[in-house]
Amino acid sequence: MRRPHPLLSLCVAMGMLACSFAAHADLVSIRASARLVAGERIMLADIAEVDGTLARRFANTAIAVARHEAFEITRAEIETALKSAGANVRALRFHGDRVVVRPLRADVRATPASPAKIAPAAAIKVDATNRTPPLIDPAAHLNQPTPLGIISELMRNAFESEGDRLRLLISAEDLVRLTPEIGLRHEVAARSALRADSVSFEITTLDGDKAVSRRRVRVSPRVLTDVAVVTSTVRRGTQLTPAQFSQETRAIEPSLSVRAAVPERIDGSQLVRGIEGGAVIRSEDLTAIKAIRRNDRVIVRRDLGAIAIEIEAIALEDGAPGDIIMLERAGTPKIRGAKTDDTRSIRAEVVGDGLAVIRSTTS
Repeated sequence: MRRPHPLLSLCVAMGMLACSFAAHADLVSIRASARLVAGERIMLADIAEVDGTLARRFANTAIAVARHEAFEITRAEIETALKSAGANVRALRFHGDRVVVRPLRADVRATPASPAKIAPAAAIKVDATNRTPPLIDPAAHLNQPTPLGIISELMRNAFESEGDRLRLLISAEDLVRLTPEIGLRHEVAARSALRADSVSFEITTLDGDKAVSRRRVRVSPRVLTDVAVVTSTVRRGTQLTPAQFSQETRAIEPSLSVRAAVPERIDGSQLVRGIEGGAVIRSEDLTAIKAIRRNDRVIVRRDLGAIAIEIEAIALEDGAPGDIIMLERAGTPKIRGAKTDDTRSIRAEVVGDGLAVIRSTTS
C-alpha cells in the first residue's frame, strides 16, 4: 500500500486544525439595528449577540456613544474598539457588517440602591380620583434610571428649544404603570411621533432576556405659551380691543402652540369666525381691518394751510388705517399714451372708512 506524501499529510493536518479552530472560534453577530438612549455609552452586547468565553469577556466594551439621531457603526469600528480594549479580534468570528443605532429605545434597570429615586410617588402624588392629572416638569426626572426618566429625556430631546417650557400630562393610572420593578430591566419605546399632541409608549419589563410584561402608557406633551384668550364670546367680524381679550400663559397642545396668535399683535384685528369665551385666539382667526377695499369710492382730503381740498377717488387696493394706498381720481378721463401716475393716480394715507388724506410725505 502506497504511503501518502509527508507534505500532503502536513497540509491535511493543518487544514483540519484550521477547521477545528473556526468551528470553535467565539462568535460576534452584529445586529441590523438597535435603539439606545441618546448620550449613553454603547456596549458590544447592545449591538451584537456574543457567544463564547472570549466574546462574552468583552461584551461590556464601550464601542461608541448613542446620538440624538440615527447613525451607523461598522464592523471595522467595532474591531478597532475591541483591539483598544485588548481583545484578539483574530480569535473572533464576525457576522454582519454594520448596525444602525437609533435613539428611541431605552434600557433601564431598577436597583434597590436608591429606592427614593426610582419611585414616581416621591416626586408626584398619584391620586386616582383626580380626573385632571398634574403637569409634570420632565426636567425634574432627567438622569433617573426609571421609565419616567427615560420618557422625560426622549420628550425633552424631541422638543429641543422648547424643552424648558415642556410639561407632560400623564394619568394616575399610567403613572402607576411607569413604576419600575426592583431588580428587573425595563425597555421604553415610543410608538408614535414624539411631537404629537398625544404620544404612546410601550414599557417592556424583562427578567434577564425573558419578557415579564408589556404595557402601554399615554403621555400628552404641553408647551407653556403666552396666549390671548377672549374674555367672553365674540362674533365673527368683531374688531378686537384690549378689553375683549386677556394675555395668559397656558400649557397647551404642541399643535396649538405653533398656531396661537401673538397677543401684542391682536389689538385692532378682526375676527374671521366667532370664538367662545375662554378660548385661545389662533393666528388664522384674525385678519387685518380693511377700512378701504379695492374699488371703493373714497373721499381724499388735502390740507393746504387754512384751506382743505377734497376730491373723490376710486381705491386701487385694500388698506387699513395707517396704510398708504394708490387711488385714482374719479371722473377724470384718461389721456391716451400718458402715464397713469401723471394724470389720475393719487397716493394717500387711509384714516378711516372711505377716508384718506394726502400728506406731504405721500404726495
